[in-house]
Amino acid sequence: MKQTERLDMEGFLAELKAERQPVLFIPNSGNAGDALIGHATFQLFDRLGLDYECLINYQRFDPSGRVVVCAGGGNLVPLYHGTRDILHWAGGRARRVILLPHTIRGNDELLAELGPEVDLICREMVSYRHVSNAVRTAHCHLADDMALSLDVQKTLSNGPASSSQLSLYARKLGYKLFKPSLIKTIPSPWKIRRGERLMASRRAALAPGGAPAGILHAFRTDVEKTAVPLPADNLDLANEFSHGTKSPHACHTGSFHMLRYLDTFEEVHSNRLHVSIGAALLGKHVKFWPNSYWKNQAVYEFSMRERFPNVEWVETECA
Repeated sequence: MKQTERLDMEGFLAELKAERQPVLFIPNSGNAGDALIGHATFQLFDRLGLDYECLINYQRFDPSGRVVVCAGGGNLVPLYHGTRDILHWAGGRARRVILLPHTIRGNDELLAELGPEVDLICREMVSYRHVSNAVRTAHCHLADDMALSLDVQKTLSNGPASSSQLSLYARKLGYKLFKPSLIKTIPSPWKIRRGERLMASRRAALAPGGAPAGILHAFRTDVEKTAVPLPADNLDLANEFSHGTKSPHACHTGSFHMLRYLDTFEEVHSNRLHVSIGAALLGKHVKFWPNSYWKNQAVYEFSMRERFPNVEWVETECA
């Protein structure tokens, strides 16, 4: 079954409120961009009053008879294996599996094997066409990236714990911090302290009054980087504010710090999808560049071109 209209995510997920057991939600691993996706997802769950449970070490859990919701993102591509592993684990066992808006390429054999209990939601047309051609009985849908539903002002008005508060919390937990499943849900006080120093340095560089100023260059330095020469002042912001994605608090923390930093600039140049989405939501002028394949352009054309006149797509042959 294939659906060509843009999916109403609130209405689609509201149906899960009728479940007798909590929905099993599996967050994506990743950086502050993934945290932004996760934070927007948790905001939506809360607006719906959805009963959910985060699974960290999902491999230890039996999904039989349950509803499994997998976080959105760009993980179901040949570069990564996390979402592929989750679908192998849940497919054919869970009563229902929902993959939130994703970029999907390759994985043809897996897509063909997925059954009618699986809903695959694509976040742009390139993925949608690919999945539509590859699936046999799984359901295929279209929807905007989850981060585009983010309530930015709510995020910024409810600041997370500071590094000193988290350090105190960590000491109180004591030996429990050695449990990997617990560690993953708590933002690192040391990483947050580094981010706080970065923010303090930025504020010190601003003119009196702290009005937004200047251009932020935030280009990728990871596996999806391109041949675009990195500016001398480049800051891979999604990595700098990577505070975890495995809990609502961790996602809020990374999102808050990244958005707060972005908000100190007038203009943002980036080939990071969610740095660009965050800046667009803040009303910044954004020059949005390609990543190493077609993901950025596909999301821009499907969800951003009409909605954000403040976002300028940069054509380049350097990808």
